[in-house]
Amino acid sequence: MNLSGSDGQYLVAYYAEVGTPDHDAMVLLDGVAQDRAAGASAPESPVRRET
Repeated sequence: MNLSGSDGQYLVAYYAEVGTPDHDAMVLLDGVAQDRAAGASAPESPVRRET
């Protein structure tokens, strides 16, 4: 959607059906975005260590 008076900026909305893998991915991305906005760092990848 082109926003009038916005000098070329657009608004994009994404939608996914609840219960689909796409929805799960969007929920995960939303949580990461909220964490970053709150100042938390991204979770570290788990590291497999030999015991």
